[in-house]
Amino acid sequence: MTVARRVLVLGGTNFVGRHITDLFMEREWDVTLFNRGVTNADLYPDVPRIVGNRHLDVAPGLDNLATAVADGATWDVVVDVTGYDPAEVAATVRLLRPATERYIFISTGAVYQIPFPTDGDESTPVRTDPQRDGVYGANKLLSERAVRETFGGAALVVRLGLQCGPHDDTDRITYWVDRIRRGGEVLVPARPEWSFSTVDVRDTAWFVIQGATRGFAGTYNTTGAVVTWRRWVEACRDVAGSECRFVWVDDWEFLERHAPEPGRRFGAYPMRMPPEWGDWWSCRSDAAQQLGLVYRPLEESIEDILRWSDARTEPHEWVTGLDAKDEQRILAAWSARTIQGVAES
Repeated sequence: MTVARRVLVLGGTNFVGRHITDLFMEREWDVTLFNRGVTNADLYPDVPRIVGNRHLDVAPGLDNLATAVADGATWDVVVDVTGYDPAEVAATVRLLRPATERYIFISTGAVYQIPFPTDGDESTPVRTDPQRDGVYGANKLLSERAVRETFGGAALVVRLGLQCGPHDDTDRITYWVDRIRRGGEVLVPARPEWSFSTVDVRDTAWFVIQGATRGFAGTYNTTGAVVTWRRWVEACRDVAGSECRFVWVDDWEFLERHAPEPGRRFGAYPMRMPPEWGDWWSCRSDAAQQLGLVYRPLEESIEDILRWSDARTEPHEWVTGLDAKDEQRILAAWSARTIQGVAES
């Protein structure tokens, strides 16, 4: 009789974590979740769950997890999807060190210096003063260090880029798939030749499970294949069978001046970053690919996003992108500016 491998997933019910949990279960791992029991709480009713909070000042904090460890709970590997605050991550890894052999930390390409590299890899310089930075990437970098200080060579750090796929709660990719399918004039806040990277979340989950199974250690980007904006929006149009016309707007100052207020959680222009940020979405992932990471075709991801989006039964409140009224207002302003510029010339 084969004893199932044991994994503790911190989080595990939302987007990236959900796909990681799904794949562990498909591979017949013995899964335990540690989370608040709030996000998608009805998922995985038969999976053991330790209820707690990464925020140490919010009850029950890590108390229930500490009790489980004190009672002898052990896991072959821990996958930390939700770690963000360095102090909280440090407390978590210290608590779990006696209970697990290896620790996988889900991080981000935002740990690299700004401007983000156009063609960087894991050796690209990271932020130089994260203690004073106090932003997402800086906190993730300090959290990475806390994991390595405790687990050393038994730690795997996976730096994510722009994830796409079903159950995306950020809307950054889903917005484009949905918007282009609706047709008409589509405002694209870029130039056709500009590029970015995106990776299907299920490919990221595959790499994490491989890391758990095969014992990967070290730091790896899993940022996806580079595509141009033209390739991206035309793929969405072709898969959706849409009749639309793309209006390319590359003037960041214009876009910011006309952006609706207040902005949505992930901004009005999904995937477009301020010019001074550089190319967060374009870090190379050659090292992960040498370990077997393969990116599925872009069209397959788009098809699955459409299928998932169509199956949603509740009204969706978008957390990024433009509503129809704002898009038309900005397109009209851009058209007027273009006409004026032609007249002046």
